[in-house]
Amino acid sequence: MKSTVRISLVLALFLNFAGSALGQGTMFYFTSTPQSTIGQGETVTASSANGFTITAERNSHNGVSIVIVSETRYWFLDFAAPGDAPLVVGQYNNATLWPNPSGGNPMMSFSGEGRVNATSITGNFNVLAIDYGPGNVINRFDADFLQNDGGDPAQANQGMIRFDINPVPEPATISIIFAGVIALFVVNRRRPRSK
Repeated sequence: MKSTVRISLVLALFLNFAGSALGQGTMFYFTSTPQSTIGQGETVTASSANGFTITAERNSHNGVSIVIVSETRYWFLDFAAPGDAPLVVGQYNNATLWPNPSGGNPMMSFSGEGRVNATSITGNFNVLAIDYGPGNVINRFDADFLQNDGGDPAQANQGMIRFDINPVPEPATISIIFAGVIALFVVNRRRPRSK
């Protein structure tokens, strides 16, 4: 019994520290210049912790489309490699406006809140991690992006998306598990032992 409790405590302690280092799961962040058509000078962080739902799926150009939505706000991200090839880890420069292929360039689009780029963008994105699942499922997609609305660097939107369909539990969740193990230990120690 004592060895079981000790093993449980050591495991819970390890998970508490490991969870802090492993990450927070799905999150979207962007910052923009005041002249930007899409961002209009805003800086936003969105995750489940502040009421957002973030979903991802394979799009019609074999890339990735992301929807970021809460009860009052919404944004869309779309990324595609040149020639409808699947996205792979790496830098994609000279991106044009998704979904209109242009001369073998990668495509991207950041829009939302009823604001879209009707004509053109310039930009780039860096895919840090990607894992396609079966069909249209995206298991994981991490990317950083820069989009200049209308092709104008003064209208910049810069951001990141971290999407994981199976996120690592947040440190707070692991801390609750750790507290539960300690509570079990205390209750077990206080029980009268039968002889």
